Amino acid sequence: MKREGNTYASGSGGKDKSLTPFQKYLSKLALICDTQKGECGRTMTALVCLKGTEGPEYIFTSNYRKETELKETKSFLSNLLIFIGTNPDKLGAKPLQKQVLWRSLEFNFDKLEFYLKALTNALENCIASENGRKLTDFQTIKQLHSLQEKASFPRDIESSENARTKCLSDCETLIKAIQANKTGVFEKVLQSRTVEKDANSADNWCKLRHYLGRLHSYRQASEIIVAAATTWPDLFESPRIDFIRSAQKKHIPTPKTSNLSQIIPIALPEHEFRDFESDIAELRIYDLDEIINKQLQNRRIKTMIHGEVHLHNHLVQQGKTNPTDFWNDSMFIATSKPTCRLCQYYFNCSTNNFQVQTSHMNLYPKWRLPDIPDYQSSEDRDLYEDLLQDIIEQMQHDTLQMLEQKISRGKTNDSRTDSHSRLSTTASYLGSGLSNLGAERQGTSPRLPSPSSDVGESWIDIENGGYHAR
Repeated sequence: MKREGNTYASGSGGKDKSLTPFQKYLSKLALICDTQKGECGRTMTALVCLKGTEGPEYIFTSNYRKETELKETKSFLSNLLIFIGTNPDKLGAKPLQKQVLWRSLEFNFDKLEFYLKALTNALENCIASENGRKLTDFQTIKQLHSLQEKASFPRDIESSENARTKCLSDCETLIKAIQANKTGVFEKVLQSRTVEKDANSADNWCKLRHYLGRLHSYRQASEIIVAAATTWPDLFESPRIDFIRSAQKKHIPTPKTSNLSQIIPIALPEHEFRDFESDIAELRIYDLDEIINKQLQNRRIKTMIHGEVHLHNHLVQQGKTNPTDFWNDSMFIATSKPTCRLCQYYFNCSTNNFQVQTSHMNLYPKWRLPDIPDYQSSEDRDLYEDLLQDIIEQMQHDTLQMLEQKISRGKTNDSRTDSHSRLSTTASYLGSGLSNLGAERQGTSPRLPSPSSDVGESWIDIENGGYHAR
């Protein structure tokens, strides 16, 4: 899609550079603050580090956390940074990493339990797949059984101090085994199994790789955070931690129809259903209609402002739009997960100087922009409309690409690229894209969203590398 001479490149945005050590540190802090799995990314955390008058000022928010939960997260993060900075027991790097790991695992225990259960299931399925091979790889089965044994421990951190210590120690042992396997033959087997022709077997191995990686990420976080204390000791001296309240969810109306022949003209007004009839027929085999029906069955979708967008909006309102405002002069908004597709479009704004992680380009239908209040100028409202229209047009570009090429740009745990998997994934993303576009165009455009009473959700104009409060 083109608009005023611009061609959209599906979220490239020049933000694909690898993270610096400082940015990795902030991202790992955000990671260990994201404590729940699922729930539409409710606890996904965004975080920045500002230059305070007396030391570093860390500010964070989450997609949709209660204030009590934000206070608990603040307490966890504050205690952790102070503990690392003071190191009261004068621990060396390795013992200090262990303490950081244990604290992180305990704070994230709900998510940890989910990962352990999922890992156990994946291991069982991979063992079954290996036993079904014509030529049994006994060494691989032995490695799988070893991991299975290490993952089978009582998940109890509440009944007693002994139970807590044993659980965290057993989890650390499992993570050590995962680390050891990363440099051995098992890692090569793991990589080869995920791309083999047997779809069921490959799916099992993809899931295994994913959950091994999720658990290993806590070890990586502890290493990177402790290393940061050596590189930047000032980051841990008198740290101030604060949060901004999560933005309130908001209802938007959805299209009155979920019929594809009527959705297409709403989502893609320059095209008609017959333009894509053959493409859609191919994807209907993979439940495209059902996906759209499911997305639109609730006629009033509750949308949310994602944490990184909410935090960006807050920083702009506070006038924090210059590198000198930030520690290490880094205007980086760290996130516990890569940004979604619509957040990437948001940060792709040509006058935005804030950086975020490279997007996984997944599309979530409950995303929304911060609201613009009545007191903003007509110029600000025009800029808001421009950004909203840019986001819609980038969505249209990607939707057209998916329709015509049958290729989705999102990322799932399953990295398979066979025809069935590719078309099924494309149908899923296309269904989300068409539903999102239908809701955006009918529910929010061309009129502006109504003003919100939420504190800190005003819209401000684009200027000097960010959105500059008037």
